[in-house]
Amino acid sequence: MTTRSLIPLGAHERFHTSEVEVARAQVGRAFCAHDLRLLGRSRQLDARLHGVTFGDTGLYYLDYGAEVMITPGALEDFYLVQIPMGGTADIMCGREHIVSTPRLASVPSPTEALAMRWHEGNAQLIVWIRRTALEAHLGKLLGRQPRMPVRFDLGMDLTTPGARSWLGVIDLLRRDVDNAG
Repeated sequence: MTTRSLIPLGAHERFHTSEVEVARAQVGRAFCAHDLRLLGRSRQLDARLHGVTFGDTGLYYLDYGAEVMITPGALEDFYLVQIPMGGTADIMCGREHIVSTPRLASVPSPTEALAMRWHEGNAQLIVWIRRTALEAHLGKLLGRQPRMPVRFDLGMDLTTPGARSWLGVIDLLRRDVDNAG
């Protein structure tokens, strides 16, 4: 097995770089414009993004290989579910703060300012959902359009039965993509 085959979505590399400006531009192209600062002692970036999109959703693997501060502000047009595969990340969204771990994903509100400190060893699997699609789907389920933006708790406990079931669907999708399904 190659290293590439061990990385989720390994055959769908978008970029791999040690340059902060390249990482900022490429992650910005996939998600949104943001500030990216290298932190910590090593000061050596080893960033990679792998990803696939399916219309109004996407599945990504993102690793900076170093401690970084990411400040996109409000996401506006999309929702993210960020699932750490290891390590921790400090996630600040609006007035909320969580320490995200492999047991606690983050689901930032697209209408609140977002800032994240990903610690070294904090690769993440990220589910991207277009905001208009999520809100339209909810409107169909409710029989009316929501009057306010949909807001989730910032922390998603991945140990609950519902979250484990949801993760099973995400893992199935990831495995299908990894196996050219």
